[in-house]
Amino acid sequence: MGLLHRWGSMDTQEREGSGAGTPSLLSRRTIAMGAVWSVPVILAATAAPAAAASNPPAVLAAGTLAHTTGKDYLLTMVYTLTAPKGSTATIGVTDIQAAPAGKQEDVVTFGPLPGAQSLSVGANPVPAVSVTRAEGSNSAQTVTVIYTCIVVVNGITTTTTQSVIVPISRP
Repeated sequence: MGLLHRWGSMDTQEREGSGAGTPSLLSRRTIAMGAVWSVPVILAATAAPAAAASNPPAVLAAGTLAHTTGKDYLLTMVYTLTAPKGSTATIGVTDIQAAPAGKQEDVVTFGPLPGAQSLSVGANPVPAVSVTRAEGSNSAQTVTVIYTCIVVVNGITTTTTQSVIVPISRP
């Protein structure tokens, strides 16, 4: 029969006649304790990607449409991408329109539309773009900018159409 000694956190068993401590085979109890302690670590490691996926990416927009002269305006936009680090997005404005209050039939459109813009995570100011009001008068105080967002997060692509109401500033 041998004697059982504690050596740090490792059990050793001294064999008869050897006089030196040699590591014993791992006991079932040691393996079970290791498994119990590893469960929270494994759960935490699998919960992190699931939590990131549960918060969908968002693209928020803000801007102004400044009247310069005649039918000419200057559109300035800032898009903010909220998504995990390394995500990307492409924004494409699909329409800019104004409707005087209570007169949806008098919608005025603007063009040419700005080209697609690539975004990274965070705020992305976009260079100002000149747009021209189509025929008709514009007594509206705001325009609606409609844009398509193509967002790529961890290789998964999501496409949405969103809109933002932008104030018109006049001289």
